[in-house]
Amino acid sequence: MHFSPDGQWLSVGLMVFDLETLLGQGTAVSPLLLSGHTNRIESVRFSPISEYMLTTSTGQSSGGQQFQIKALLWHTLSPDLQAASLPHRDYSDNNASITVWDGAFSADGRWLATVSSASGATITIWPLEVDEIIRQGCQAVGRSFSEAEWQRYFPNEPYRQTCP
Repeated sequence: MHFSPDGQWLSVGLMVFDLETLLGQGTAVSPLLLSGHTNRIESVRFSPISEYMLTTSTGQSSGGQQFQIKALLWHTLSPDLQAASLPHRDYSDNNASITVWDGAFSADGRWLATVSSASGATITIWPLEVDEIIRQGCQAVGRSFSEAEWQRYFPNEPYRQTCP
């Protein structure tokens, strides 16, 4: 069970409660269900200003052959509490347990670190600010989107160069 730093949210397992709604009601309130996880949530973390919530889980796939790692980043300011899945790079050849242990936000809220394992630990650092995401993307590919790529991903936006 975790409170967000701003006191707006209370997370309990797979459920999240908006405290303003919860406290304003004299009776039981239905939680917002965190769809996206099919297994037990291992950890819940809130960013310093409660803009984001990270939930992590792991478990056997329905066929029992693979372990699934799931780390979801929730944008708590979104009216319908949407999440983005954070992919992990751990793989197991022998169906060993792959666990997303935990995650932490930097004190300034600009970065998210997650820890996962298969046969050791993998730490992944995620930028949370758009400018840093663009900078890293430009550094990785060394160019802007082509006009064809832009039309594919941003069909309703006028073309502009994304990298300097």
